[in-house]
Amino acid sequence: MSLHVVVLAVTLLVTNTNDSGPGSLRDAIEQCQSGCSIGFRIPGDAPWQTIHLQSPLPPLPKQSTIDGESQTKAIGDTNPYGPEIELDGSALTDGNGLDMNCGFVRGLAINGFPSNGIVLRGECHQYDAVIERNYIGCDPTGTLSVPNVRGVWAAAPGGSNSSWQYFWVVRDNVISGNQYSGVFIGAGRVLVRNNIIGLNATVSAPLGNGASGIAVMGGGDGSDIGDNYIGFNRHSGVAIAADALNVRLYANSFQANFGLAIDRGLDGVSSTPDVPIPEIRSARYEDGFTIIEVVSAAHGNWLSQVFFYANDEPDPSGFGEGQYYLGEVTQDRSTTYTLRFRGDLRGKWVTATASKRNYFGWARPPQELREDENWQGFFSATSEFSRAVEVK
Repeated sequence: MSLHVVVLAVTLLVTNTNDSGPGSLRDAIEQCQSGCSIGFRIPGDAPWQTIHLQSPLPPLPKQSTIDGESQTKAIGDTNPYGPEIELDGSALTDGNGLDMNCGFVRGLAINGFPSNGIVLRGECHQYDAVIERNYIGCDPTGTLSVPNVRGVWAAAPGGSNSSWQYFWVVRDNVISGNQYSGVFIGAGRVLVRNNIIGLNATVSAPLGNGASGIAVMGGGDGSDIGDNYIGFNRHSGVAIAADALNVRLYANSFQANFGLAIDRGLDGVSSTPDVPIPEIRSARYEDGFTIIEVVSAAHGNWLSQVFFYANDEPDPSGFGEGQYYLGEVTQDRSTTYTLRFRGDLRGKWVTATASKRNYFGWARPPQELREDENWQGFFSATSEFSRAVEVK
């Protein structure tokens, strides 16, 4: 008779808002071993429970989970506007909110920290590190700024030479109201998808970050940014360093950023030889359709793409943002891309970006997964926005 040993994942419960001691978050992290899960069962009638930290928390063990949504499941949805658990770092003089080595963090409001709300580091494989459904830099209602210095900072060990080995997912968060960047990708490949960055939780009012919404340094080469609301940030919507050559952007909504919506090279409007800015040749309304014709010279070795957007007003630079995403056209090394959008956009200002796509084949086979293309064997790069043109 053979003996089978089953190891069950350990779940530790936080049962009070104390800074330390039995039942505290600090005590749970100190007890946590690799792969454990930390949940919350804090009694009380307040809309949310706030843990006022008096010193930085220890780093999270590798592959651990902190699940603020467990409080909601156990106690009920006491805060319909956002998370039921808040980590407050306003009493600290230094330190980050959570320091992760892979793993999962979900359902928390993380604010007031004198450094980063969350730091991502460690040798993580695809989808090994996920930050989801958190409010980072604002209060648990998602309406008031309670800034961290930065919201999320990705810092892979080994710097840019090893960044292709590391993967993080930042999705479905509100990352607004921070002192500097909402998301700072120093090193590591990050999928930033379906977040609100620089607006309140209902996307109805400004709550901008004090620098760029997302900043991608050279070590963030290969990152993928899509389906986010990015607006009202003090610098660019997305700032991309000159040596981050393969950063793909698609289907985001950009509005009212103080700098350019996308700034490749951190030098203002610039059409780089590797991903030239496309040119809108025509934007007109005919027979129920708005027809936009674009010329693009951005080509790799795979099907190239042009993404189309509309705006209520042109950006002061003349080179647009992308307030409303209209759609995309994918073609094989063509120079002309035409979008037929059902609807009358006369009076709106349309813009476009172009994506160069190279497929090298050593990763997984190509798939039609727009949300994480740079992780499917592709290395794709997206241009800055075209000059805005009014639809006639």
